[in-house]
Amino acid sequence: KVIYTKLLRERDMGILFNQRREKIRKIISGHPKGEHYFRPASGESMFDVRKRANQFINLIKKEKSENIAAITHAGFIISFIMALFKLPPEEAKFIQIKPASISKFTLDSRFRVTNFILGDISHLIKTETNGLFSALSC
Repeated sequence: KVIYTKLLRERDMGILFNQRREKIRKIISGHPKGEHYFRPASGESMFDVRKRANQFINLIKKEKSENIAAITHAGFIISFIMALFKLPPEEAKFIQIKPASISKFTLDSRFRVTNFILGDISHLIKTETNGLFSALSC
C-alpha cells in the first residue's frame, strides 16, 4: 500500500524560497524568540514542521504496519526525530542528516523507540573515476 502525503514535505520558506542560505540564516538568527519561532511570510516556522511531524506519527500509528518507508527531506526528518524523541528545539542543532541517507527506527507496541540508525550512507559508494557518490543497486 502506498500513501502519498504532503505531511512529509520540506519546510515552506515562503517569501524566502530560492534565497541564498547565508541570507536566510542571517534573517532567522535575528529573530528575538529564536530560530524555531521564525516564520517567513507565507511560510512555516520549525514549530509548524514539528506539528506536521506529529501528525505523521499519528498517521503511522493508525497504519499498524510492521514496516513503513518514508521518503522525505532532511529538515522534515530532523523534525520527525525531535517529535519522536520529544526533544526540545535547542537539540535540533545536534542532529545531522546527510543527503540521500537512510534513517531507521524500531518502535515497540507503545510507539517508543527501541533502536535507531540516523543518516546511514552505506548504500552509497565512491567511484574511482569521478569521485562522486552513486547509488548501489540491491
